[in-house]
Amino acid sequence: MKKIFLMMAFVAISLVASAQENRFDVKIGYGWANLYGDDSDDIAASIFSWKIGAGYEFRLGKLIGIEPSLMVDSKGARRYDLRYFKYNTYNCVGCNPSDEFFYSPFYDDYAWESFKKHVFYLEMPVMCKFHIGNRWVLGAGAYAATLIEDDDTNCKSFDAGACFSGEFQFDNGLFIGADMTVGFVPLYKSSDYYNRTVSFVLGYKF
Repeated sequence: MKKIFLMMAFVAISLVASAQENRFDVKIGYGWANLYGDDSDDIAASIFSWKIGAGYEFRLGKLIGIEPSLMVDSKGARRYDLRYFKYNTYNCVGCNPSDEFFYSPFYDDYAWESFKKHVFYLEMPVMCKFHIGNRWVLGAGAYAATLIEDDDTNCKSFDAGACFSGEFQFDNGLFIGADMTVGFVPLYKSSDYYNRTVSFVLGYKF
């Protein structure tokens, strides 16, 4: 009986000690968003993006923890689209502007038109955190997100992908770092372009 009691006491003390290492944090980030995929370099460039949210790390031991977070995250890109204009004297009944008419005589000219594409998500990343000493933390995991605001109706309402992070922690609870997300779900319903972000992060652990 005494051995069972001592074992239960040891488990309880271990759980309390582990719980004391669990920490809540708030964080903000600012960086760049872009699209990747087939021919994305020809139609997209980076735009500034931001994120804000909070997380809670469950420590599984001295070296490893699991941190789910809830973030509001802006994504998108600067899009470049071809715009055709002016018919010439050629007869082009039924022609539509498309890739096959890049150099068609049915159009006098064409030009690139750029515009910013912003999308906003409510995002939940779940990261496995690896603690290296008392200062450095590396993370890798996955995220799922739902679209909360879009400037058109051509975007899918769901996104998911992989996420990676690195942090440097200070004694006063502040931490700085960087993270990256890589989407695996196409942004648009009709094309294979995917979200990608890189951000610098500032946060505080309680």
